[in-house]
Amino acid sequence: MPRALILVLIRLFVLAALAASSALMFDYRGGAAAFCAVGEGCDKIKGSTWASIAGIPTPILGVLAFVALYALTLMPHPRRKQLMVPAALIGALGGIGFLLIQGLVEHAFCKLCVVVDVSAVAAAAAAVVYRARGDAGDDGRLSLGAWGALAAVAVAAPLVFGKMQPEPEVKAAISRYWVAGKVNIVELSDFECAFCRIQHHSTHEVLAKYGDRVNFVRLTVPLGGHPNARPASRAYLCARDMGKGEPMAHALFTEELSEGSVDRTVRQLAAQHGLELAALQRCMSDPKTDARVTEDYDRARDQIGFRGLPTMWVGSQVIEGARGADALRSAIESQLAGGKSLRPTASAAWLWSGLVAVLLGAGAWALRKRA
Repeated sequence: MPRALILVLIRLFVLAALAASSALMFDYRGGAAAFCAVGEGCDKIKGSTWASIAGIPTPILGVLAFVALYALTLMPHPRRKQLMVPAALIGALGGIGFLLIQGLVEHAFCKLCVVVDVSAVAAAAAAVVYRARGDAGDDGRLSLGAWGALAAVAVAAPLVFGKMQPEPEVKAAISRYWVAGKVNIVELSDFECAFCRIQHHSTHEVLAKYGDRVNFVRLTVPLGGHPNARPASRAYLCARDMGKGEPMAHALFTEELSEGSVDRTVRQLAAQHGLELAALQRCMSDPKTDARVTEDYDRARDQIGFRGLPTMWVGSQVIEGARGADALRSAIESQLAGGKSLRPTASAAWLWSGLVAVLLGAGAWALRKRA
């Protein structure tokens, strides 16, 4: 294979990693996932400690790293040979490391993460072959500006696609829970979902402020990859039957769920609120309670439909993901003022695409001037 075409392959592998990292960045932003279906391995990886490094979401670091590697492939050939191969090898080590973490530590694979990791390894392998064969210039079929535009598209296209996904409509399966004269909030959540746990603290704070003006209904959607979510859902339903549903939900969201932690939380809540522990435990072990959990899950999946968790309907307005207290407060105030629709703010997709295009264009121009 001609050396110039090997360079093209390296750039294409990096572009694939860049596009997948951008898609992950959209799904990790705290809103509804547009690329990874609920219940897939993506959920487990997204909720793991590997989802961020030093407080920065891993996909953002991936985008920055692959933009830098891509810029090195655009350098004049003497510097390209010196810098591109070591950088690609570092990226490959990271890719192999993350593949091992997914398989051996988390026991789940995020399909987009796999695309990123495999692309990084493939780019490094091609870079080693490229260096072994000696450097060569570009193949001349695409200008430097065209390659820069491809990178901008790789970053922007997933973000634009994610933003263009339609919001879920309010269906009868949601409005059936509404109470006249109240601000009606219906939430789909999973007690072991990372973003549900983050959002809960904001929701708890806001609901305390509005009190009886809000009718809040929680539907539990225990996902298959969360082993403690289903027993937690049973505990919640039984506590709700005894008039302590939300205190139980708050305790479950606050507790670090693990094997046995649900039973411990149930005992603590029963003691704090004067509930009969034996009755609570009988309810949790009753097959009818498990059937109610399945009924709520099936209704959420088949009749309501959702793209990610948590999802809240505040009247006819939809809040997807961990959007914090301000988004929920704004939606409630909007409903109190007459139910005007919320308008999304300026799309981050266009900001990102413009930034990448400018950075790559400026970097390529500077490198060519110095060559």
